[in-house]
Amino acid sequence: MIPISARVSTEGVFKRLTDFPATLDKHLLPALDRWMIETTREAQNAAAKMDRFGTNKIAIHGEKPDTYTRVVATGTRYAIYVEEGIKPNQPRMPNISGLYTWVAANAPGADVKQLDRLTYVIARSIQKKGIKAQPYMAPTAEKMIPRGGELVANAVLAAAEEIGGAA
Repeated sequence: MIPISARVSTEGVFKRLTDFPATLDKHLLPALDRWMIETTREAQNAAAKMDRFGTNKIAIHGEKPDTYTRVVATGTRYAIYVEEGIKPNQPRMPNISGLYTWVAANAPGADVKQLDRLTYVIARSIQKKGIKAQPYMAPTAEKMIPRGGELVANAVLAAAEEIGGAA
């Protein structure tokens, strides 16, 4: 009888597997940060096309709520109205406090009375005419979410390759 046998050496394999979480973090966290930076830049570029004064563009930023989460958000109160628009002939005027902030940022040198009046006039106009939607975050998400998946997949593969190639 001529035996054919195979033996798998587990020497070092379990050690490498216990190192995998740290190795994965080494590759994954920079990939998540890169996605956040690229997505922030993409959203800012999209906002700049319709943001005459630049206030919406400037307010777009990245956040890290926990180790494995990255969020790109806008910090302006009125961003939702720009993104989704407002239908005409609304029964109530839009939120004047959010609009006041925008008016104040875009009317330098105006005193409080002028800002109040201007805010009211703009709010009435919005109530009657509405605002056309000018989405910039939704198209950015549509473009950049697949990019995030690509970066994460590459990070996982790089970590697995590093662990597999370790001696």
